[in-house]
Amino acid sequence: MGNCQIPQEAMPTSPAQLPGGLAFVAEIIAESLSEDMPDISAKAVMLAVRATFKVADAHRGTAIYCHNLGAWWRQFRDTLIVEEFNRRDAAGETATAIVRDLAGREWPGDQRRIGERQIWNILGKPDPRQGVLF
Repeated sequence: MGNCQIPQEAMPTSPAQLPGGLAFVAEIIAESLSEDMPDISAKAVMLAVRATFKVADAHRGTAIYCHNLGAWWRQFRDTLIVEEFNRRDAAGETATAIVRDLAGREWPGDQRRIGERQIWNILGKPDPRQGVLF
């Protein structure tokens, strides 16, 4: 990775001053930072521009493919389902009642509800945190 030390007087004051797609990246970063820390929106822009410079410096013109978050959301949803099932199962609820309830819910990042069969499939998957014995 190259040296990304930009003199303060050369630093762009807004994402719009960055070339090409870098402006888009900086705007997304600044918006995200401003949501988390609304009282420092001007500093968020400066941090976003610096972060974008570091990304650009690290990749130096290489095209970067950004996956959508579908796989991440599914894994997150599956973890929530398994954790809730285990908690309620340990409390003495029947498995079929738990699955029926879980199937009727909306899950984060997923606009559609999933059926009971899919809940059973999720519960039947091996836990990625466990190692393989044989």
